[in-house]
Amino acid sequence: MNSMVIVHLVITILLVLFLIMKLRLNAGIALVIGALYMGIACGLPLDVTVQTVSQGFGGTMGGIGLTIAFGIMLGELVAISGGIQSIASTFLKLTGIKGSIWALALTGFLVSIPVFYDVVFVILVPLAASLSQMTKMKLEYYVGALVIGAGIAHCFVPPTPGPLASAAILGVPLGTMIGVGIVIGIPILIASVLVYKAFFVDRPGFWNPAKDVDIDIMAGAGSATLDSKELPGFFASMLPIALPVIFILIGTVSQAIYGKDVPAVVKFVSDRTVAMLAGTIAAYVLASTRIGHDQIDKSIGKAMSAAGVVLVITGAGGSLGAILGKTDIGSVMVAASKSLRLAPVVLAFIVAVLIKLAQGSGTVAMITTAGLLAPMLQQTGGGGLWVAMAASAGGIALGHINDSGFWVTAKTAGFTTSGGLKTYTLTCTIVAVVAMVFIVIGQLLFPAL
Repeated sequence: MNSMVIVHLVITILLVLFLIMKLRLNAGIALVIGALYMGIACGLPLDVTVQTVSQGFGGTMGGIGLTIAFGIMLGELVAISGGIQSIASTFLKLTGIKGSIWALALTGFLVSIPVFYDVVFVILVPLAASLSQMTKMKLEYYVGALVIGAGIAHCFVPPTPGPLASAAILGVPLGTMIGVGIVIGIPILIASVLVYKAFFVDRPGFWNPAKDVDIDIMAGAGSATLDSKELPGFFASMLPIALPVIFILIGTVSQAIYGKDVPAVVKFVSDRTVAMLAGTIAAYVLASTRIGHDQIDKSIGKAMSAAGVVLVITGAGGSLGAILGKTDIGSVMVAASKSLRLAPVVLAFIVAVLIKLAQGSGTVAMITTAGLLAPMLQQTGGGGLWVAMAASAGGIALGHINDSGFWVTAKTAGFTTSGGLKTYTLTCTIVAVVAMVFIVIGQLLFPAL
């Protein structure tokens, strides 16, 4: 029976990938179909299978649904109010033109915590082109640094859906996931940018403008004004992003100090839904000082349209995880990993890389991997933080032509497919490898997390 559970798991993964890649079904629908197959194939009664799928979806949405929705609204409001440009301009004043690479990467990292990668990149790539003109440094260097900064936050720091959902599935406190994601995210960013520059961009023959550049966006680079008086202030722009992080971290620190006796008011303000609501309200106030309410309403509607797709995929990932929890897959995977001598973090990374490589979505790769390994961690009693981080590392690796982020990066930067591979695909893979080094070190130093 144990061997058949593994067989059905493999079939489930292949079925989901086939439905997404070949039949072009929405990932949420494909995950639900995969969950139904897994439950029925493993001998669960039909009514139990359906109930478990519904409960898994509802449980996931009950835990993080509003958080995701508020996060998407927050990001859209900060973007349309000019907050992202304001943060970038402030960092550039601090670092100067010589440090502009780091200013751009750090801006991408910070604003991509609540804002989707695609939005961050589209808004900041004209700034990258302007800086390239001003400093006479290669545009591909700036683009790569921006991909690294925004990509790390998007995959490692909640409340973006991938790390948020994987933390919930693996039982990782949200404050811990945010704190560790930020703490290791900065050194991962620094190391990845240095590796990309030293071993690739600066190597003669690496970049061929004739083959790697499609459109010269440098001509329109002046549209990114660094000192625009119309932009909101830095602190006003940062407030919507910082508030949820601060509130959630207050709860985490209070729990470490008080244990189970955390004051009720602290539990209230540090709840993920309340924290994200506070950030969203701050973003709404910021936007209302810059643009009209009609435009705000349109932006909220756009954000909710995007949220619907993300919520379905996230909830469906919870359905598959719930079905797996009903099977004997946990003990089977424990036995398999022991026979292969694979640590859970290594297994999580490999599984996430394979899923990402096959179907393109880092969010799907992270959520699916977390669901697959959650029963295993329940069997071993190990902490889920580093497994969640490893799934995030695998979820950012090898983004290529089946990844929407690849095309956003390549086309808005004016690169060909080969140019996209040399920037987006390469930098994402560098981040994944560098991140795994830090994750393994982190697990060795703090194995209980």
